[in-house]
This record gives sequence, C-alpha cells and structure tokens, in this order.
Amino acid sequence: VAVQRPKRKPVLVLATDGFPDETCTGSSGGMPNTLENAIKVSADAHKASPAIDTFVIGVGSELKSLDAIAAAGGTGTALIVDTNKNVEQAFLQALDSIRKQAIPCEYDIPTSAGAVDPKKVNVTFTSASGTSELFLYTGSAAGCTAAPTSGWYFDDPQAPKKVVFCAPSCDRVKADDKGRIDVVFGCERK
Repeated sequence: VAVQRPKRKPVLVLATDGFPDETCTGSSGGMPNTLENAIKVSADAHKASPAIDTFVIGVGSELKSLDAIAAAGGTGTALIVDTNKNVEQAFLQALDSIRKQAIPCEYDIPTSAGAVDPKKVNVTFTSASGTSELFLYTGSAAGCTAAPTSGWYFDDPQAPKKVVFCAPSCDRVKADDKGRIDVVFGCERK
C-alpha cells in the first residue's frame, strides 16, 4: 500500500476482543498466534521503511496486554472500548481518534530530490475551509516559541532528513484532519 500511495502514511489497525493466544491457529501455517509474535510483527512494521504504526482497539475488559502491541507499534497504548456503553459509538470514536493520531508531524526529505538546500524549503498548511498559511521556519524546537502554532524546523539543520512541526503546530494540524500540508523544495524560503 505504501508503494502504491507514497504520499500517504500507512498504518495498521488491530481490532480485537481478546489478546493473542495459541488457541487460535492460522490456516496458513505461519507464526503461532501468541502475544510475543503479535508484538514482534508490530515492532517490525514500525521499524520498516516506510514505518507502519500499529494502533490497537480492544473491545471488552482486561485487555491491558494489548498495550504492549501498541507500544511496539509506536502508538503507546491500546484504545479500550467499554462493553458497558454503546460499543458501536465507542468503536467509531476509537477509529476517529486513530485517524487524527495517524496524521504525521514529521515529513521525510526525499532522497530522490538530491541535495536539498535547507534555505529553499517551504511548508504550507491549507485548512479544511481552504485558507492557506505559510508555516514559519523556527530553526529548532527551542525556536518554536516564535511561531508555536505555525512553526517547523529540521531534525538536523546541518544535514536535514526531516521537516518537523513544532508541537502546537502538530496539534493544530491534527485537529483539522481534513486540511492539507505541502512541503515544497527548491523555492527560496519566504
């Protein structure tokens, strides 16, 4: 999927009503269905290129062992759906939460672009309402105080590999999940 849609961030969502155990064996003869193997698959996907984060939704109670799968997949903890409430609504809320969390706040500088001149990188955020705003280069995470909700910096100013949003900028982008980010290379920074 990542190869077919390189501009999209792939994620994996595991929705389950229990934790993996060997009572369920796959028909393909693959790995045994254990918690350890689920953690390994999640960790391997998270370390892949491109990285695939694993989000976990557990339906029921006593599903804390699912946190290990989510942690290995780079998403922290599992989202637990309480069966004493409206399960359908809670499950849809969990999916909506995942959709927003999956929005990236770091963008790889493509190696196919050759050597990128750090002074010729611009970031534009277009909100769902269609308003475009140029995000400002802050130089570093510490510089984010100058443009907290519209700032960005490089992971390494001397040899940049990623464009990284300031934390409040990231929160803003995730809140407007129908917006669009454009990272443009080759134009003098404004």
